[in-house]
Amino acid sequence: MKTNNSSILAHFAMLIFVALISGSFSLGHIAAPFVAPTALNALRFLVAFLLMLVFGLFWYRKVPIITLSLWRFFILGGLSAAYFITMFIALRYTSPISTSAVFTLVPLISTGFGWLFFASSLKLQNVARFNNS
Repeated sequence: MKTNNSSILAHFAMLIFVALISGSFSLGHIAAPFVAPTALNALRFLVAFLLMLVFGLFWYRKVPIITLSLWRFFILGGLSAAYFITMFIALRYTSPISTSAVFTLVPLISTGFGWLFFASSLKLQNVARFNNS
């Protein structure tokens, strides 16, 4: 079986992603007693913003400006911030494994709420697409 470079890069990127996510729970558990969750997440969001800005400048050679429906970004950013802040508050009271289990189950919980409130269904072919990469 022959593998191409993009497949190898995709798997490498996934390994980096898993290492960063799993490491964030362990490091967050260590830092939780000493740092306020809002300050820690403000720093995380600032670093993410700066990295995305640098990537955008490198990729597009200009600063991306989004003016349409800017309110959506504030809603999504606020919900994400609330989610991560509550996760770091939970790290004060639980283990990193318990918190990461909740993080892992979020897509399944979201699918359940989508079905409950919007009659949305998850098609088997969509699940199969994730397994074929």
